[in-house]
Amino acid sequence: MPLVSCVECGREVSSSAERCPHCHKYPRHIECAYCQKPLKSSMAVDYMHSGCKEDFEAVKRQEKFNCPECGAEYSHVNFPFKIVDVYGGSAPASTSPCPKCGCPIKVTKCSQCGRPIVESTGITVERYEQLPVKNVHPSCVPTIRNKIVPRRRR
Repeated sequence: MPLVSCVECGREVSSSAERCPHCHKYPRHIECAYCQKPLKSSMAVDYMHSGCKEDFEAVKRQEKFNCPECGAEYSHVNFPFKIVDVYGGSAPASTSPCPKCGCPIKVTKCSQCGRPIVESTGITVERYEQLPVKNVHPSCVPTIRNKIVPRRRR
């Protein structure tokens, strides 16, 4: 087996090794889920660079939607979504009332992060040679595009 340098400690390790025998970390770099650039697994914050994570959170706070009745503007981060218990876990209720007028707003679960999302604001992400992902926050799009699911060979 050829030897390669471990990205974590810099020492030589077999190219087929899952863990470095010296530092016991993953010896190859992973890709940042947000910017797709190489990332050391020891430096990853939710599979992202720390700066990318901050950008991701900032974009998430800027996502806005309006109530269809009164037009009040809300963010997916600060809207008081109604949450229900489902089989020991929690999920968004099918509707949540607008705090201003009480109008029921249709809610679903983001296919990527699992957080609540207003049904009409979700987008569909097309992926090369993979099934599209529906009902996704715009801030979750980079993480979906970067996540490639390998196909099984027969």
